[in-house]
Amino acid sequence: MAAKAKPKSKKAGGVAKAGTKRSAKGSRDTILFIHRMWGGGHQWRGWESGRVLFEIAYWFINTSHASRVDPGRVTVPTHTIACARDRITPKPVIDRIAARYRPRGGSYRVYDDHAHFIIAEDSWEAVAEDCATWIETAVGAKAEG
Repeated sequence: MAAKAKPKSKKAGGVAKAGTKRSAKGSRDTILFIHRMWGGGHQWRGWESGRVLFEIAYWFINTSHASRVDPGRVTVPTHTIACARDRITPKPVIDRIAARYRPRGGSYRVYDDHAHFIIAEDSWEAVAEDCATWIETAVGAKAEG
């Protein structure tokens, strides 16, 4: 009787077939590969949590639904940010997320000259300043209300 051949999986940066022992590691490798390929002056900042990235990036096969949010249960101010050059989470996806929170007073800001890893891009300081201003306004409005 011939031994079964192990399923072949791609090296780092590839996606292992679902159901293989290497599936979770394959997912992590794929995410790290994408991170390295972003370009645009991004520098490698260190390892991300493979589990967290899996739960967010592969939400559609994550049976624990760890990243699911019921917008109706969110009772704090929200500020949604989209980046027009984001190829990982495209602006139309963020538009839909922002629309869920808008009826509850959520604010939304689009940065046309940024991509997915906005905190490591040129002009990140302006984005941080915008966020800090939003937090001060939101906290002040909550304190007054």
